[in-house]
Amino acid sequence: MTRLTDKFEELNGQYTDPRTRRYITPKRIIKTWGDVQNAETLLNEKPPQVIMGSRDICTLTNVSGQPHAAILLDFGVEIAGSLRIFAHLTRVNGEKGYTHLLIRLGESVGEVLTPVGQHGATSDHATREMIMTTPSMSANETPETGFRFAYIELLEDAGITSIHKAPGVLKYRDLEYKGSFESNDALLNRIWNVSAYTAHLNMQEYIWDGIKRDRLVWIGDLHPEALTILATFGDCDVIEKSLDF
Repeated sequence: MTRLTDKFEELNGQYTDPRTRRYITPKRIIKTWGDVQNAETLLNEKPPQVIMGSRDICTLTNVSGQPHAAILLDFGVEIAGSLRIFAHLTRVNGEKGYTHLLIRLGESVGEVLTPVGQHGATSDHATREMIMTTPSMSANETPETGFRFAYIELLEDAGITSIHKAPGVLKYRDLEYKGSFESNDALLNRIWNVSAYTAHLNMQEYIWDGIKRDRLVWIGDLHPEALTILATFGDCDVIEKSLDF
């Protein structure tokens, strides 16, 4: 069997990404600002491909002197990964051109509404605030971080950006849950499930101490994490790989 890397020696990198990418559709729109049309279409499941002539799109429009169009999305659960914007059409001053979107990602509504540099907000270790250039008929992705909420604002004072789809990109190891816990205490059951899910999100290329900060392999943190992973998923190669690292 001949594979791509057999045909092109230049593509033979030493490492591969063990993670799965899964598109997560926003679960609700918390708020919009300015002129935002058809925001609810971002809650629909759609193919991850921009479509010529599509009308199933959300449009952000800015007019000079008016508040910028913006939207606040909730994905319903914390994820480790990125946000991908499928831009349909973009216009500046009525002409075809690139627009720019201010994007903030965070674990709470308060965080995504707080600019970096205010109230201690930072992008340390993982970029949570960025400006994305969006051409027409394009797909653009943010850096990776941990987030549940996404704030998207059109920056051009006289611009239009229509968005086909704005999914979160969950990046995770697709593993079978071999362990489980269930009692007659609903809160205790939830604590176990949140703990297992948190450990699962931290299993990226290596076992991290956190998906947002520090995103590093710490030997002290590995002890409780490894116990959780063994109880939940059984023996996983990422444990030995992280210890070796």
